Amino acid sequence: DIPSPLWATDVEAAREALSATVSLLLRLLGRDPDPTRSRDHVVLSIFAERRLREGQSANVAALMEDIREPPVATVGAMSIDEFLPKRDRTSLATALNTLLASPTFESWRSGSPLDVASWVAPRADGRTPATIVSVAHLDEDERGLVLGIVLDQFLAWVKSLGGTGQLRALLVFDEVYGF
Repeated sequence: DIPSPLWATDVEAAREALSATVSLLLRLLGRDPDPTRSRDHVVLSIFAERRLREGQSANVAALMEDIREPPVATVGAMSIDEFLPKRDRTSLATALNTLLASPTFESWRSGSPLDVASWVAPRADGRTPATIVSVAHLDEDERGLVLGIVLDQFLAWVKSLGGTGQLRALLVFDEVYGF
């Protein structure tokens, strides 16, 4: 939804996180989430990255605007209308709108931002808080995607740090069987 500082420091990690998020969104829509085969994935990723690099919101409503009125003329070497015709873009926008309007999707849009640095930042009293990410309420595919996003963000945070002999964080993955 909002630009991550990773776009300024680690574009590869930012793209991986964006790809995982777009895959999760497409999975929620019942569409192909594969980042290399899905035209929906490619278009949403291009539109979201463009917005995030410009410091704009890339929420679902904003992406719907871009789908209806594309901000780019080409995708790869093809025109946007050849790559994803208007009919297909309208179908994607309608599916996104249905998801956006769904009361059950509200829980996906609320909560704390996914900011690992703030999760592990020591409090004023010097203690580091415990942050618990529970995915028990999600189905198996959703759990895998959400955990992938969280772990990608954690890895990006680790890669942004300099070396030290001190423990900075501890990641515990309970019930890892099956992952």
